[in-house]
Amino acid sequence: MKLRTLLFIGITLFFTACSSKNDEQRLLKVGEHNNMTHTNKKMSLKIKDTQELHRLHQIDENQAKEIVEEASMEKVSSIIIKHNGLLLYYLVKTQSGKLFKVNAIDGVIIENSEKL
Repeated sequence: MKLRTLLFIGITLFFTACSSKNDEQRLLKVGEHNNMTHTNKKMSLKIKDTQELHRLHQIDENQAKEIVEEASMEKVSSIIIKHNGLLLYYLVKTQSGKLFKVNAIDGVIIENSEKL
């Protein structure tokens, strides 16, 4: 009886800790990700994938630019929307060459690197 209770508490704490990591960043749903992953590389499907990415984002490109400009105090030279697994993000490059990843769903800066 005690072993079952301890095991249940341990499993519950483990899943709670795992889910709290995902609370920091909002991710794509599995179904949304599956719609964009396929092995057919036709140009029409690539265009549909790009349209799907733009449909799913909740932070606009201009808002992502503003977030990066406030954080780096530099102007943005380019911005591209991408996804990696369930993470949907903008890859933003400043004029000095710094790269920023901004979550396209909630606007959090995920990563920044000094140079290319």
